[in-house]
Amino acid sequence: MSAAACRCNALMELHLLSSPFWIPLCLALGAAYAFILYRQPSSFSTPVRRLLMAFRFLSVSLLAMLLLHPMLTWTQKITEDPILLILVDDSESMMANPDSSQIRQFLNQDLQPWIKENQTGYNILAFAFSDVVKSNPDAFAFQGQSSNLSLALEQLQTQFANQRVAAGLLISDGMFNQGNNPVFVAENSPFPWFSMGCGDTTTLADAGIIDLQANPIAFLGNRFPIRIRMSVELMPVQSFTLSLSNKKTNLRQSVQLSAPNPRQTLEHIFYVEASSLGMQTFTAELLPLTGDKIPANNKASISIEVLDDRKKIALIAAAPHPDIAAITAAAERSEDLQVEAFRLSQTPPNLEEFDAFILHGLTAQNSIPPALKTALDQGVACWWISGSEHSSGLFASLNLGLQTAFSANSDLVFASPSAGFTLFQTPADWTPETWPPLLAPFGNYTLQPGSTVFQYKKLGSVVSPQPLWVFRDLNGRRSSVLMGEGLWKWRIALLKENGNSKGFDETIGMILQWLSLKEERRRFMVKTRKRHAEGSPVLFQAEVLDAALQPVADANVSIKITDELGKQWNYPFQAGSPGYSLQVRGLASGRYEYTAKVESMNEIPELRGSFVVEKTSLEGLQKQANHTLLSDISSSSGGRLLPFADTQSLESIVQDLEIPSISRAVTDQFPIWKSLWPLVLLLVLLLGEWTLRKFYGRI
Repeated sequence: MSAAACRCNALMELHLLSSPFWIPLCLALGAAYAFILYRQPSSFSTPVRRLLMAFRFLSVSLLAMLLLHPMLTWTQKITEDPILLILVDDSESMMANPDSSQIRQFLNQDLQPWIKENQTGYNILAFAFSDVVKSNPDAFAFQGQSSNLSLALEQLQTQFANQRVAAGLLISDGMFNQGNNPVFVAENSPFPWFSMGCGDTTTLADAGIIDLQANPIAFLGNRFPIRIRMSVELMPVQSFTLSLSNKKTNLRQSVQLSAPNPRQTLEHIFYVEASSLGMQTFTAELLPLTGDKIPANNKASISIEVLDDRKKIALIAAAPHPDIAAITAAAERSEDLQVEAFRLSQTPPNLEEFDAFILHGLTAQNSIPPALKTALDQGVACWWISGSEHSSGLFASLNLGLQTAFSANSDLVFASPSAGFTLFQTPADWTPETWPPLLAPFGNYTLQPGSTVFQYKKLGSVVSPQPLWVFRDLNGRRSSVLMGEGLWKWRIALLKENGNSKGFDETIGMILQWLSLKEERRRFMVKTRKRHAEGSPVLFQAEVLDAALQPVADANVSIKITDELGKQWNYPFQAGSPGYSLQVRGLASGRYEYTAKVESMNEIPELRGSFVVEKTSLEGLQKQANHTLLSDISSSSGGRLLPFADTQSLESIVQDLEIPSISRAVTDQFPIWKSLWPLVLLLVLLLGEWTLRKFYGRI
């Protein structure tokens, strides 16, 4: 819906660089040339002679006039009208009002003819908005699943910031459920916004769920909170039942809540145990309420991914030591780390379950249990913490990144950070150079290939070139060596400085994360996001590798998707570059599981996963029109609130704005003597004359 943007008038004129008085002379020259060439007596008949004279007259005259440099000037006068913007709320809430038929008739039947036939002298441009802004709509369907009013205002204000916009007209119910407060956006508008309010502003009795909050990830076996916020307005009852359920785990919890005030905000926290892996959908519901006028907001859902990806780390020590408690306490701050401490003499048999080892104080040992030695030889990550008693035999056999030559003594050494360390970024309050010294074995240390220094030895005020703490990542095996004991002193020192041990705990957590990280490349991989919005396509991407881990381009890859009711859909992947892809559309909100497999390569196991399609419609959660917001938008930008469908008031207002149309002239010049068509015309005339003379045998 838009009116014409501008009006155009054109004028074409012929100009000469020389005096126009030369034109008669050019015509006389052509006539004289033709007369002399074809005067009587002539062997041509009279009609032929006259035709030949005409050809010669035109060609000579044209050639002579081209020497005068003729030029065509095209002048176009363009009149630009000022712009009037119309922004219409196209969301579902516009039709959830008693006057919905009146709204639909005005916007789809009355407004469009008014725009096309407007006599305001303005260029009227129409836009529709819900979660996005659409320009020049043919009709308004009112099917938007959300309302982002601030985005719509900001987009139009930015798009037309440097154009001559007289005003904007906002037609809406004033309800928004995405974005920022639109009043703040309208305050910076370069033009005024006028508003027409739709819908019913009567406050309705309602008890609804405002928000669900929870961490998007939980770990198997942990308890986690789900926070629920509710609002109550003018309800005839004062007690409510709030329930939380999960269909997959048959969870159901409920609580009785009381709201004695007419308008009140309530909050409750349910604590839930993560008892099943994968995507879990929890539904909070206010049970059927008498007198509730907006039942659509009585229920809300949230999806949480339950993982079992905690890294298990075995801390194996030769003897009890305060370092063990300090490391264990630090690791407990990270939900995805699980540290279990063992005496060397009680090393568990299930070492294959652990992702990394911490070996504390084993420098005096000559051997370790065979199961531990086998795990280390297989490349399991290891953090070695030397004790004050030392023997170089065992340490050297593990090949952890340092070559050592121990003596029988120990040193108290401070730590000095290495400027070249880049494996991870330590927090600002990790300052071991100011903390108590560690007790380190005396000896000479030499870095092995692939090792990076984290801390150097510092003796008094002198920084030694010998490393105190190193990290190594070589051929897929990660290791760390700390040549000193006494980390517990560092944690206590930080507690005294800051009142907390956050910097120490975070750094120990990062070290353990780095050690336990495993880079794995499987032969078949499928990727998709864990959460998808309802109405949007679900995108899958797959990769298939052969036994040499090289991409396979012609595999037959398929996927089976199953919903919560057991209904199944089968889809083939499409080969592309790179890998394989698939888009699935039309999935309703809910939890889905999938099984993907390579049909043409039976030796590759199937992959299983899950995802959630989340309901995104926010339009049924409110029914009270907010005309106060529309009035604030208008007043903050220099406009005002208008009665609905009152186009006469709008016409009167925009006329009073007195923004005139502007005119500008655009001139283009076309040098005729530089154009191709005069040359073509000249050749046609000469060729015509030559053809006649040839035909009558005079050439």
